[in-house]
Amino acid sequence: MYKKEFKHKLMIEILNQFSSNKDLKQVFKEALNTLNIEQKNHNRIITYHFPNHFNDVMSSFNELISIKLKESIPKKFVQMRVSEKIKYCIISRLKILNEYNIDYNYLFKFMLKPSNLIFSKKLLFKISDDIWSFSGDKSLDFNYYSKRLILMKIYFLSFRFWINDHSKEKEQTDGFVNDQLKITSKIGKYKFLFKEGLNNLRGKFF
Repeated sequence: MYKKEFKHKLMIEILNQFSSNKDLKQVFKEALNTLNIEQKNHNRIITYHFPNHFNDVMSSFNELISIKLKESIPKKFVQMRVSEKIKYCIISRLKILNEYNIDYNYLFKFMLKPSNLIFSKKLLFKISDDIWSFSGDKSLDFNYYSKRLILMKIYFLSFRFWINDHSKEKEQTDGFVNDQLKITSKIGKYKFLFKEGLNNLRGKFF
């Protein structure tokens, strides 16, 4: 009950049980019952594995998905352009999520509740940071944060589109991610030109 393998099983079962017609207490209880854990041990096991309850479940799940994503990266990845690496990571991450029988529509709405927003933003930043790290980003200046904040928005919009994509094998999500990356690329170019123009003006007048 206290091994890593059990924690993994419990985490997945909690997410499988997670739905709009159950409160969190009921979700945890039914997950433990499914794993044949006596009720007298419920609180002790949850406190041991997930002391912050559902936030810890989501953090552990995110860690699992990131590990699987990293393992899926092909050898040719290093030869890809940055935009191709980012796209690969976003699409591959969504495909990995699709392997699990989880009500992502409800999970998405739940994580957007005001009481969950701070944690959700931290989780989204971690996802963005992982993707940039896998893509070889070594930024240490302000770009470190700007890149991750921009990718947070792209991933958020892509995930929202993906959970409502009813096309064959969710192929429309691929096009949506492409469009988001193109828009962001244009914004980046405009920001660069604006910065260059500003520097030129400073050179003339200061």
